[in-house]
Amino acid sequence: MKPYVTLIERHTYTQTHTSKSRVKRLDNVASVFGAKKSENVKDKRILLVDDVMTTGATLTACANVLLDAQALVVDMAVIAAGRY
Repeated sequence: MKPYVTLIERHTYTQTHTSKSRVKRLDNVASVFGAKKSENVKDKRILLVDDVMTTGATLTACANVLLDAQALVVDMAVIAAGRY
């Protein structure tokens, strides 16, 4: 079993996404997250796990942070997907 490591931290807290369109959700989380330690990410394959995905805005923002920190690949797993 691979260890669980927190690689992303939230820099800014945002309003709820419930009443926002997909585009507004993407804008809402565009610069909210950052990599905790880039050396933990560089040249590694990362599995990003989320409990619920509606539009994918948060997952997209987090994956972009990991890729910007030079992750080799970011895979995503979702427990439940909602409709939007």
